Amino acid sequence: MPGNVLNVIGPICCTKDGLYLAGGTSTGYAHVWEVSSGRMLKSWRAHMKSIKCITFSSDNSLLISGSSDGEIHQECTPEALQMKVDTSVEMRVWATGMAKDMMDMNMHL
Repeated sequence: MPGNVLNVIGPICCTKDGLYLAGGTSTGYAHVWEVSSGRMLKSWRAHMKSIKCITFSSDNSLLISGSSDGEIHQECTPEALQMKVDTSVEMRVWATGMAKDMMDMNMHL
């Protein structure tokens, strides 16, 4: 994350296998974490405006996001997972806890 400034993470999703968690912010940044370690793998400016939805495709090959300006972007998952590591403890703890909560929610659906 640029400058290690924490932004509120809005929409979130995880891969079907639960290995990766992605989230978007009101500032247009997308973030991807590895669930097992809680490590942020990548953070990038995906949109110029607020990310309103984010999801992995059904085969996990794409990360798709939509913003408040109506744009939809897709990124190949291998490219989205190119390592740009954030080692902040706060983000590791948050990502790990959030991913576990999401997996629990998916099991109840």
